Amino acid sequence: AGQSITILAGSNTWCYDGTTHEYHEYTIESGSLLSGDAITSVTYSGSISEVGSVANEVTSVTIMHGVTEVTSNYTITYLPGTLTVNADPELAAVRVPDDDIICSGSTITLSGVTLTGGTGCTVNDVSYSHSINGTDWISDGIGTVPAITTTNESTTWYIRISFDCSGENCDPAEEIYTWQVIPDNDVVINAMSSDT
Repeated sequence: AGQSITILAGSNTWCYDGTTHEYHEYTIESGSLLSGDAITSVTYSGSISEVGSVANEVTSVTIMHGVTEVTSNYTITYLPGTLTVNADPELAAVRVPDDDIICSGSTITLSGVTLTGGTGCTVNDVSYSHSINGTDWISDGIGTVPAITTTNESTTWYIRISFDCSGENCDPAEEIYTWQVIPDNDVVINAMSSDT
């Protein structure tokens, strides 16, 4: 075999999404095909679904000159690429107050808001919104944790933190924190009487 070429398998990175990823791309790292020759098929080995890294390898190629296979005219060196899955970005926070049931007039907010993981993803700014019914959300903007004083009604209040991602390798995510609010005057006094 006279002509030498080096084929490098492609590399790619994803955020974890529970699916199996493959990447079928290659480049000719050194050398070149002779005039009129073309790579017509490529066989790959390598897939990844869990967080970590694995090799992406081109295991064979077929080189044709028109309708004639000429692969045997080449000395082919194969170099691996890398497939990487990073932990998906996650948001976390602590409710303040950290109680399921609170009185109206209480101020609800979040503390310790953190965004972890997502290396290899482009995560845009974390945004905040709140709701008193879980469907109609009022935006509180980007980057500033809201502090909201609940009104005197019995309902559930919500604060939502979320982020968007740029690119195909990252899914937007959100976390919703809830408080059950009871009015200040919602106090039941049980009067007990007895016959004398």
